[in-house]
Amino acid sequence: MFAAPAPPHDGLSSYDYIAVALYLLGTIGIALYFAKRQGSTEEFFLGGRNMPWFAVGLSIMATLMSTISYLAQPGELIKNGITMLVGTLAVPLNILVIFMLFVPFFMRLRLTSAYEFLELRFNYTARAMGAALFVFMRLGWMGVVVYTSSMALTAMTRGNIPQEYQDALIYFVIVGVGVFATVYTAVGGMRAVIWTDVVQFLVLFGGTLITLGYIASTTGTGPAHWWETASTVTESHASPPIFSWDIRVQRTMFWAVCMVFFWTICTHVSDQVVLQRYFSTKSLKAARNSYLLAAGADFVVLVLLALCGLALMSFYLEHPTFLPLDADTGEHVSVSSNFADKVFPYFIGHQLPPGVGGLILAALIAAAMSSIDSGVNSVSAVITTDFFARLNPQGAEKMSELKLAKILTITIGMISTGVACCVAYIVISHKINIFEVMQPAFNMFLGPLASLFVIGMFLPRCTARTTIPAVMLGTLVAIIWSYWKPIAGLSYWKLIYEEWDADVVIANAPTFTLSTTVPFLVAVISAGILGRLFESDSPHSGSGYTWFEIMKRDPDAPNVSTTEK
Repeated sequence: MFAAPAPPHDGLSSYDYIAVALYLLGTIGIALYFAKRQGSTEEFFLGGRNMPWFAVGLSIMATLMSTISYLAQPGELIKNGITMLVGTLAVPLNILVIFMLFVPFFMRLRLTSAYEFLELRFNYTARAMGAALFVFMRLGWMGVVVYTSSMALTAMTRGNIPQEYQDALIYFVIVGVGVFATVYTAVGGMRAVIWTDVVQFLVLFGGTLITLGYIASTTGTGPAHWWETASTVTESHASPPIFSWDIRVQRTMFWAVCMVFFWTICTHVSDQVVLQRYFSTKSLKAARNSYLLAAGADFVVLVLLALCGLALMSFYLEHPTFLPLDADTGEHVSVSSNFADKVFPYFIGHQLPPGVGGLILAALIAAAMSSIDSGVNSVSAVITTDFFARLNPQGAEKMSELKLAKILTITIGMISTGVACCVAYIVISHKINIFEVMQPAFNMFLGPLASLFVIGMFLPRCTARTTIPAVMLGTLVAIIWSYWKPIAGLSYWKLIYEEWDADVVIANAPTFTLSTTVPFLVAVISAGILGRLFESDSPHSGSGYTWFEIMKRDPDAPNVSTTEK
């Protein structure tokens, strides 16, 4: 006999806030503990290149997971079905490519900034282009992360705060989360970042288990029942389309697998946030172990989050009066409506026993801060290494570079907080979900950025004169792909295509599941064609930095640098 679930309570209690306060104090304690070690930029950005592999692996997973995935995965499944979960079928192929090709390559370079490779292979223009794409990508990413964590907190406190103040509350929360994460990152550096990520992973993992355990124990149901209940809502929840040649079909199983595959390999071949962690390990073996742990932990948590989405959908379909009232209609909101992203945090704040909700709230805040500290630290590393130190190598002593890094850390954190406020305004005013804002905010830069590295690694004929135009073309495609809806809605569109209905065009925008894949392939294929037409097989200044040449090096050899050229 199972106890029936209790009706929702008013929101977070004092016990919940105490749990959150204890977590935040612990985070500050970690930062202060490592603050005394900050004597150089290598220590600040790479933890002295001697971080434990298991901590790095969990840090990679926790950083890439972020609050976006932690909330968006259940929300996406609730609103649109299991298509995104199907993307995990790409994991075995991802492991093969990253483990065999990318990790060994970068560990032989052992750089501080991954974009140093682009200067070694091409020229400084390519390096600056890669660094700029990364900075834009991660600034947008951090803005969305701060927004999602703040949205979660406001959803949890719904009931504690009067309705007229709820929309304004999110902006105060955004500032608080952004400032706190920025401060402890500036104090503790990479060591504090990685070890707080480890704690965050443990809390995130526990949060999913608590949610599933509560629903299973109070309703006496399990995954089979949750699936059956969810499949009664729409056909897409039960059996999403397998494939479609129409690129405007938003969610198919085949393209979801493609998206996960290309997004993962693009991230691991070009993203400073990830590569910087590999650079912080002692050896190639340690870096590979870190990746395998990160991949395994990520897969497990994603499956658990998908189960959370199914469980929450089933729970609220069977208890619709447990959902909050809509301020406009006075009726209970629908679980699969625009409230889908808020279902998980609302459940945590209003359904779980006092104190338990606070623990998971700490996990959500931790996820946000993990992503912010990682992004801020990596962006600071790129600006310091790829712009300041590269353009003014004789202009500062090491300690002044460290001071610059800390100043940049604070500045970038504040910029990210401002971006988060903009994201909040867009999401609230246009009523879109988290997945839909990810592409135009930051994911559109990933495909072109990754193409720079793949071209440099595997197309030996290509030089800067053929690679840079190809990547610029890929970036243009990414922008058009990401902003198709506003572009299609411009007034001149109907003047050119009078027979087209702009509303139909906007509603059938190109699928986001191809948003990384298409720009990446456009840039790589274009570079291959241009290289074949305009380049020769003769050795050039970057010939020694292709994958085939770098893999001949001893992985334990001293680091290379752009001064070699």
